[in-house]
Amino acid sequence: MSQEGARSRLWSEPAIRGRRGARPAIAWLLCVCALLVSASCFGDLSHPVLYENATSARVTIYPRGREYPGVKRVLDAGATQKDNLLVSNMNPDTFVARIEAVDDAGLLVFCRRYTNGDLDHLGDRITVHAGEITC
Repeated sequence: MSQEGARSRLWSEPAIRGRRGARPAIAWLLCVCALLVSASCFGDLSHPVLYENATSARVTIYPRGREYPGVKRVLDAGATQKDNLLVSNMNPDTFVARIEAVDDAGLLVFCRRYTNGDLDHLGDRITVHAGEITC
């Protein structure tokens, strides 16, 4: 049997013809996977903020409070730092964070709770003033 005859016989087998019908299914599956991957690229909702240390000393800022010591920002006096606070939605009444700041001795010098509306009103700027403890 010639090589050409073997190829044509091979493509006429039912199993091979069935594979040709699977191509649209594979293409559909690839499209669905691409859609899922692209949807995950949108990421989490976050509120961009700028911390400003308006005290006369270095402070350590805890964006989620001191009960989360692994998440902290250290700012020298007068320094600023950008950050993003994760939020569940952008509703103005939604709680965003309880920001606490301590001095080098570990004493609480600042504590305030923020909602999305608070941050919008403040222009996304969190200014740490010594003695401002409202929470």
